[in-house]
Amino acid sequence: MRRAGQRRHFAGHSKWANIRKKKGGLDAARGDLFAKLSRNVEVASRVAKGDRSSIGLASAISRAKDQRLPKKTLEAAIARGAEGKAAGADVEQLTYEGTLPGGVGVVVDALTDNKNRTANDVRSIFKKHGGALGARNSVAWAWARVGELRVEAAARDGDGAPAAALDAAAYEALFDAALEAGADDVDDFSPGGAEVLVRSDPASAAAVRDALAAAGLHVAATELVWRPATDVDVGDADAVGGALLALEDHPDVAAVFSNAKFPDA
Repeated sequence: MRRAGQRRHFAGHSKWANIRKKKGGLDAARGDLFAKLSRNVEVASRVAKGDRSSIGLASAISRAKDQRLPKKTLEAAIARGAEGKAAGADVEQLTYEGTLPGGVGVVVDALTDNKNRTANDVRSIFKKHGGALGARNSVAWAWARVGELRVEAAARDGDGAPAAALDAAAYEALFDAALEAGADDVDDFSPGGAEVLVRSDPASAAAVRDALAAAGLHVAATELVWRPATDVDVGDADAVGGALLALEDHPDVAAVFSNAKFPDA
């Protein structure tokens, strides 16, 4: 069921995902990141009325956990949103689309209380790096909105502990449970691998997640992503990478997705 050649969004790329580690002011940057993640969870919880089975809230929670947002902060954000006390009660969920040098496509999910400000900022980032903000569906027409689940054989023993290797039997159970629950795509089995990505229509993601859990598997993360049909080889890595990092760092941006295929580091 795997579709060859497709990649996860920019944040997972080995070359560029580590650039931020080289920046100065890491403590301040992390504080800003935590504030943004907390806000994203808060707004997602408000929209979902605190229902953690909602794919939107589950996705915000997964991204916050991946960035090590403290559990107390995470739970407080969920509670504020569920109680309708979110500071961003007038926040809109918006999607922006654009292109970068070499024809790289980008889709940006944002939360904003001032769409004119956010649109101007996003447009400026694209322009600064040789790209352009596009009209609605100028990029996304060739992409799919997908629920993506990262599945492991079992929960890890502790924070940062390695995941147990997925054996053939566990993979077969994963594959069968995902397929029966309505998944569209399951990555191929990799001997010794620790996780498998499962993809489904967003509306089916909760059912797939529950079926995998019932099969004794651990869903480590559930995300709502934009998935491109094809990748684009990057020629100007500095311009494309710089633009994606700038978009990710913007306080109103919740997630950035691209079809960029960077050269090996």
